[in-house]
Amino acid sequence: MFITYDTLLQYPELKGVKILAGKAGLTRLIQGAHFIDLPDPWNWINTNELLFLSGISIQEPETDLLEIVERCARKNMAGLVLAPGPYLESVPTAVCERCDELEIPLLSIPWESHINDIEYHIYHDIFRRHEISQSINTFLHKMIATKEPRSFEKDLILLGYQPQNPHVILDCKIRHIISQNANTADCIEQNARLLSNIMAASFERFQIPNLFMTEADRILCIIDLGNENKLYRQAISQIQSSLDAFAARQATCIAYAGISNIYDSYSQIRQALEESTQALIIAQVNQKANSCQQFQSIGAYQLFFSLSDEQLESIMDSTLSPLLDDPGGTEMLDTLEAYLDHDCHIRNTATDLYIHWNTLKYRINKISDLLHCDLSDSHTLFNLRMAFSIRRYLTWRKENP
Repeated sequence: MFITYDTLLQYPELKGVKILAGKAGLTRLIQGAHFIDLPDPWNWINTNELLFLSGISIQEPETDLLEIVERCARKNMAGLVLAPGPYLESVPTAVCERCDELEIPLLSIPWESHINDIEYHIYHDIFRRHEISQSINTFLHKMIATKEPRSFEKDLILLGYQPQNPHVILDCKIRHIISQNANTADCIEQNARLLSNIMAASFERFQIPNLFMTEADRILCIIDLGNENKLYRQAISQIQSSLDAFAARQATCIAYAGISNIYDSYSQIRQALEESTQALIIAQVNQKANSCQQFQSIGAYQLFFSLSDEQLESIMDSTLSPLLDDPGGTEMLDTLEAYLDHDCHIRNTATDLYIHWNTLKYRINKISDLLHCDLSDSHTLFNLRMAFSIRRYLTWRKENP
């Protein structure tokens, strides 16, 4: 778990703290703290931790502190806290400027501050949050599984949520983008927790009530919208900001997200969950990584979930079978799909396919002959786009049984 800088800066032990630089990094999560004045402390420090220094091991302030800042950035640490005093009279300007560039929060505290008390407070809050998170995880498992969500209304009130308030459900899935290896599952689970923490911190900053459940590669979140319609827009904005931050923080995984329509009460949680899951699937089908797919925007894709794979395949075949049966069908299918994706723009499609536009025109004419259709007709284009949407959906279904 974590605490935010908003929480940290409220600690009475940090009275007199100053933010010297790196204010753009105050959205970083704090998952631990270390007070180490060894010359080489890096084997004992982990990602997202605060490093406290008194300066006793610093020989050349500017050179040594710049090296420490660079190491903090490479380890993706939460920030650096200095206690100017007998061993470090002041913080060099160059160090502050580098922290601003790297968005590493640089704080100073009075020399007489009790760093051990600050560390204790940080770990106490992290542990308390972990215990609450585990309880919510268990609670949401039970609530989602039951056929009578209303039976949990009293528990929701105890958690500080109002069951009668409008809400939405967010469903996220983490996928590995590097070749499979023995550590893939651990990496995915670790990054699911990272995204969950980033989102929880973002919601906390904007006072958006939420309940998170994280399990392996999946994140579920119930977002309480209160009585303000603007909270929905804020929630969507913070979800996207969190996905952007997640993509920037690591390079091994991508995230897909789907969000339900707004429902009036928690009694409709199962319907909201079904919508968020369907929106998540469509996000994956269309490869919309690190973005949030709203259920209200999936349009005709809603029909796919009420039809069997056989029915969908029949619709697809009735439109695309002449190309599927042609010896050069694969090339023609790829060409037609690219042509449709580029809104029938010849030059843009040719550039995307790395072919001459005359070659593309030849292919388009051949496709029109094979399909016995007019590719300038709006109804024909609608049917073709629907057929390719079904093709992508069925391909995803086969790869994700």
